[in-house]
Amino acid sequence: MTSFAPWAEYQSRLESIGGVALLVTRADAAAAVAGHQRITVYQSDAPFPSVFLPVAGLPHVCTPDPDGAMHLPADHVHPILFDTESLARRLPNWLGDAATGPVYVDVCSPGGYEKLRAGLPNAELFDAAALLGTPSPQIPTEAPRAEIASARRNRFLQAADRLGVDGWLLQTPEAARAAGEKELAHLDPNVLPETGRIAIDRVSLGDLAKLRAARPRVEWVDAGPVVAAASLPRTSAELATLREGSMRTEQALTAALDRIEVGMTERHAREMLRAEARSLGLDADHIDHVWRVLPHTRAAAPWLRGDWIGHAPWNQITRDRPIAIGDHLGVDLGFWFEGAMTDVGWTLIVGREPTRDEQTLARRWLDVADRVTDAIRPGATAADLRAAALTGWTETHPPWPFGLYVAHGIGFAGVELPLAGTDLGIPAERHMPVAEGQVIMIEPYIYDDGVGGYRAERCVRVTAGGAEIWTELPVESFGRVG
Repeated sequence: MTSFAPWAEYQSRLESIGGVALLVTRADAAAAVAGHQRITVYQSDAPFPSVFLPVAGLPHVCTPDPDGAMHLPADHVHPILFDTESLARRLPNWLGDAATGPVYVDVCSPGGYEKLRAGLPNAELFDAAALLGTPSPQIPTEAPRAEIASARRNRFLQAADRLGVDGWLLQTPEAARAAGEKELAHLDPNVLPETGRIAIDRVSLGDLAKLRAARPRVEWVDAGPVVAAASLPRTSAELATLREGSMRTEQALTAALDRIEVGMTERHAREMLRAEARSLGLDADHIDHVWRVLPHTRAAAPWLRGDWIGHAPWNQITRDRPIAIGDHLGVDLGFWFEGAMTDVGWTLIVGREPTRDEQTLARRWLDVADRVTDAIRPGATAADLRAAALTGWTETHPPWPFGLYVAHGIGFAGVELPLAGTDLGIPAERHMPVAEGQVIMIEPYIYDDGVGGYRAERCVRVTAGGAEIWTELPVESFGRVG
């Protein structure tokens, strides 16, 4: 009996109109096409396609945050790529002969369309709106306080002026939040100037054509650089909000651990955490919180495939598996708090104390985390953080699975720069400076085949003198549950 693949419906639609491929950007549309809701958890609505569906074969799912790929089932091809130019260059190989036919595109930034045209020079791009439906962006539940929104808007205006932008159309909630705007802008050519440079973060191919026709003398540019430039310098109110959100998330985890018992399912444990978080004012989830037993051996990790071969990342799909004595229970939590993102991770041992070998795992994690912490200072780069993490290790067997990062920024719009240890590589990381006011998560993953894995997250604030540790949980060793 042949099972029905969720994306088969879209392949049938493509075939009926003579299309050879569908490229999808919006998180809700990507979930529908790929047939897996969890892929949207770590994906912002980026201005470049992340799902590539040929008219025949399996979908390719890419995510700017690699954690998202570990939510995918086995019947997806899932490259981990932060660099959209590299992604565009891969398209001809993925699509094969389809690269010369009609390709339907969801939405992109203006620059995104140029990258697609460069990557698929012999293909004709069409608007995928009829295949996918009308975009329906969601306004974030947690909005920044007025003083924070005002500070962010002032920085956004300064960045727009510095980059020579005369106006903007912000189509996604993250971009609106970065600009300190309460509502999303709408595509209304009647209110646009006749000339100048207008920044836009995401637009359909059809709407872009209408805008260009309505304002032929306007230069349409990507809003990404303006949005990114608006993140710093942070005010004391912003830093206080980030720290308060982190503290509340740690408190929610501590409270949940007192209630979790051996035999409880991973999913039940996650729901107990969510209930504790709600009682502490963390009203919106940033991620589908992970409560997942880590593998003790590589043989117990059947999800290792594709680019992950040779490494032992932890699968992040929370299941109905009962928690058993001796399990290494990895948790990764994230909420929105007054517009700020929180991120807390730890590894727990269920029902017993850690063995000597397990204690060694945690000490190795601490050694890496301490070196990265010492390397964090204004003027350093993400490449310096990578180098610090690799001291005593090799790139063949690093203290984190490549594709994932060993450290990343956190703030008011998902994962932020700097990104250390990603597949962007050292040249790109040399251009990701560490700056005062950034908040950085340090998260090595130490693994020993036959012993298991240890992953935790240390949250630090970048000050003029270096890193100030915010994490109050005792993450330098295994936590205990049950």
